[in-house]
Amino acid sequence: MAGLLSEWVRVRHAALSHSTGGPALVERDLQPRSMLPFTPDGPVRGENRAKMLPLDPLSKLREVSQKTGRLLVTWTTGGDFAKMALNLAMSIRRNVPWLEHSFAVICLDRDADQQLRAEQFTTVLLPGPADENAVKDPWQNDDLWKFKYRLMASLMTLGLAALVLDTDVVLVSDPFQHLTGDADLEVMTDLFFPDMHLLNVSIRPEDHINTGYVYHTATPSALRFMLAFLDAFDAHEWRGFKRDWFNQRAFNKLVLEWVDAGSVKVLYGPGAWCALRGSRTNVGTVARSRQRSCVERTPTSGVTIRVLNPAVIAHGMNFFWRRAHLMRSETGGLPLAAVHANGVEPKDYFLRDRGLWYLDDFTERFGEAPRFFTYVHPRGLSLAEDFEEVAAALEVAMMLQRRLVLPMTMNCRNCPAYGPYGFAEWADKKDLGCTFDYFSRASLAMGEWLKFTVESGVVWLPEFQELLKARRHVSAASLQTELRSAGGRRPAELFGDTAVVQLGEALRVHVLRDLLKQAVRGQPLDSLPCAWRAWPATTFACRNLVATASNPVT
Repeated sequence: MAGLLSEWVRVRHAALSHSTGGPALVERDLQPRSMLPFTPDGPVRGENRAKMLPLDPLSKLREVSQKTGRLLVTWTTGGDFAKMALNLAMSIRRNVPWLEHSFAVICLDRDADQQLRAEQFTTVLLPGPADENAVKDPWQNDDLWKFKYRLMASLMTLGLAALVLDTDVVLVSDPFQHLTGDADLEVMTDLFFPDMHLLNVSIRPEDHINTGYVYHTATPSALRFMLAFLDAFDAHEWRGFKRDWFNQRAFNKLVLEWVDAGSVKVLYGPGAWCALRGSRTNVGTVARSRQRSCVERTPTSGVTIRVLNPAVIAHGMNFFWRRAHLMRSETGGLPLAAVHANGVEPKDYFLRDRGLWYLDDFTERFGEAPRFFTYVHPRGLSLAEDFEEVAAALEVAMMLQRRLVLPMTMNCRNCPAYGPYGFAEWADKKDLGCTFDYFSRASLAMGEWLKFTVESGVVWLPEFQELLKARRHVSAASLQTELRSAGGRRPAELFGDTAVVQLGEALRVHVLRDLLKQAVRGQPLDSLPCAWRAWPATTFACRNLVATASNPVT
């Protein structure tokens, strides 16, 4: 073991101290001369070399751009991926209808093309990888990982500036009002506090720039950088190590490398950086270079990247969890424009729960005769009490064979991040509570408990509001009457076919649970499908805690 550790230290030291020439650019003499050890061993020549997409089909987008003066693009395959693209498209139709004719979807198969065309959205059919492995496991397909970057390079080649979005983005207001026009690329970030942490080498590389939301110009500088990335990401190894599989992290590593070489200037708000920041080194980065003023670094070949406000162009953790869009100190009074459902899972659960799911699929989900159960979840409970209530409500739903509408009034102060991440700024929202997913994996409710739960946000849907008009209100007295007249019927047969059974505030849900258990001679909690689960490393709540000036975190 000691020998293996020594060898790891030796290899790492060699990697960190070695300066390598980077990927070939359009013109070799424009390549940064001083490179960090991020770049793989140059472009792979021959059939594996990254190529731009066929330009003829994409030339259709010239007409879109010329007619409207703007271009928004996303791309998708069929099936459920196309549904996510449809949700983005519907968000544009609903919230920023004047941008619909500027929006196009690149469809990689006919199923996606048919789904989007059926809703009258502009599409470009550009068949993608269709081999067995790509269809069976698209998440592991290298061509699909590279597609977005090839798309951007191809649009640049056609002279088209565009806002390129991942399909799990939704638009809430006009994103173009937040572009400044002073950069080759304007991008979103996964950082919470960019003014403090942007380009800091102690931060995970992939958090600096979120490539799910990129506005690119058609400048030579932007194209040179995108081609350089495609060259780097096409390589399979770097000095014996496999290439970084995660495209966003690889993209950020190249940005950091070029910043350190003096060939990228990064802007955020009024700030500008031409060198890396910080001193403590994170895995996959190196110590920052010497400070370099932006006046010093102004080569014509340089690339300028503007990072956008993450409270306005919001990453998933900042919107679904931190609710930064409610913090005036961070939005500056600007309206929320875009939300990216990254860092949260399942994506459709979070989009639905927070009112950002725009497909009309209520009947598809719940059938012609839906059966729901709601209760009043008390505010201000301890964490244990919060989950005792949820557990009791879930068990009632299982016995009644109904879907529990999960609560939205759990106690936010029980979240460890309440203080450090500024949740107290929600204080003026008197009725604001927290949902189940602040304290447990949402996929638990949408997985093991899927048949018996539904997201709390379902209550705002028009279809649910219509069902509420004929709800069955359950009080202590009406419950006793129902139980006496049950005559040996199963609990699932109680309350008939009423679509919504609503428990009154005076009758606590654990009391209802205990009464039903007595009726079936069962014990509380004996039917819950509960098991311990390790929290996944990629889930947003496990992201590195970072310190604020007023709330240092260790």
